[in-house]
Amino acid sequence: MTKKTLSQKICEECGIEYEQEVIDPLYKELCNDGDPRCSQIKSTRKEKIDFESKNFVKLFNLKYSEFANDTVSNFLFLRYRNVISTRSFLVCLLFELQHGKCKKVEKIKQAIREADWE
Repeated sequence: MTKKTLSQKICEECGIEYEQEVIDPLYKELCNDGDPRCSQIKSTRKEKIDFESKNFVKLFNLKYSEFANDTVSNFLFLRYRNVISTRSFLVCLLFELQHGKCKKVEKIKQAIREADWE
């Protein structure tokens, strides 16, 4: 059994696929330029959602309501004063997603589900 990453666990808690099909950037570039090789390469590829580096800033600043201060980071900083690293941020977020009972947690899950992740 393989050990799950924090990103995988967050995806599971929010009900989104950890691996998603994305349009290959090379395919986009070739097709936009009218290159004949466009039809010879696969148009999509599987990509894993990575909250630990690639998508961290977006998750950190993700708004979960219409109010300006309702971001995931503000939510966590009001609850935990020990969020001092990427890892501690993700661990605290995962704990809230798994055990949090307030409506804000459900809104955060929904915002994570609805966001476009790279």
